[in-house]
Amino acid sequence: MNRGWYFTIAGCGPGSSDYLTQAVSNAVEESEIVVGSRRLCELFTSFKGEIITTSDLSHVKSVIDSARKKGQRVTVLVSGDPMVSSLATPLRIAYPDEYRIVSGISAVQVAAAAVGVDWTSAEILSAHAVTNAVDYDLLLRKGALILLAGNRKHIAWINSLHQALKDSYTLFILKNLTLKTESIDVYCDANITEEIIAGLTILIWKRAKEKQ
Repeated sequence: MNRGWYFTIAGCGPGSSDYLTQAVSNAVEESEIVVGSRRLCELFTSFKGEIITTSDLSHVKSVIDSARKKGQRVTVLVSGDPMVSSLATPLRIAYPDEYRIVSGISAVQVAAAAVGVDWTSAEILSAHAVTNAVDYDLLLRKGALILLAGNRKHIAWINSLHQALKDSYTLFILKNLTLKTESIDVYCDANITEEIIAGLTILIWKRAKEKQ
């Protein structure tokens, strides 16, 4: 397919460089400019082009606009997979015909594998795009609920989920997956605190006894 100028959105996996795909590494290598958070940029220490460290949407868009004018190849780094609750969403809306996506390994994949959850039985939600319109009856028919946490502003909403699920589900707290500081714990307290959900955290409520 022939196309004009475009930029790349590359998914950098859950954290460790071991989980970078070759396709993402190739996309970065072919770029003149790479833009992303410090943590993600540090995954590409051998990159010879320009590195711009930011995760601010307005700044990222200004980098893209400048690269378009100059015809430069730019790659925006996002965590996990671009299509799972990432900066890719507002960028796709802002530049509907000028991007390509190179998928990555999502932290959700790693988390589900770690505690033995089948994706087809799970509901996936994000505390970064919280909504009060939760169908608890629907959730209670699921084998698991996977929640991308890391947003302390919605602790009350997260606790409302926990209260609805805690009697029938086991709650797993997964932090810093694939990193040296990784931890996976069963959480038994009645309430979830802000400290629990800070940082790179995923919560999984897994039905205590899976349906056959």
